[in-house]
Amino acid sequence: MLLLASNKEVLESLQALLTCVALFFGGGFFVYKYLVGTMYVNMTLGIRAERQPLDDTCDHLAVAATFEKGAMDSIFLLDIQGRAIPRVDGEFVEAQAIDFEICGFGPAAENAAGKIQWKGKAKRGGLAITPTEKTEFGGYAQIHQNTVYRIEVVAIGNRRLHKTYTGHHAQWRASLISLPPKAEKT
Repeated sequence: MLLLASNKEVLESLQALLTCVALFFGGGFFVYKYLVGTMYVNMTLGIRAERQPLDDTCDHLAVAATFEKGAMDSIFLLDIQGRAIPRVDGEFVEAQAIDFEICGFGPAAENAAGKIQWKGKAKRGGLAITPTEKTEFGGYAQIHQNTVYRIEVVAIGNRRLHKTYTGHHAQWRASLISLPPKAEKT
């Protein structure tokens, strides 16, 4: 009988030990996911640009910024800005950058009846992009002809509790090189 009692105690001690080990590794997994997985915002930013001559000295520059949200959580876009940096004497000169607005990303204002007010600004925060959503916004600038430009777009957004835990907003950047349009041969 003594042997059975001691086996029972050993089994209970072993069960308690295995439970503690499982809780330790289970908790460790959640700490790991918190530190490396849950704070990353899975969204991509892609841009494309098109240039067309405006007159003898300037070109139209149209820029499209495309956001594609991954399957985890929603994002609230707070700001999107663009700039065109000219290449002068073999160097991109940031001091001569032309800033331009990316249009249409802010939430629309609405009246008490829930109708859109085009001339107003919404009082609430950024525009929500939901999981697996893809959306595109446009920007425009007039730039110098016959000049190569580096086009950059930067977006700032927030995910629920992201800024609280990381101390900053999430940020996305994309850039491309815009060559002057080819002159038409006559």
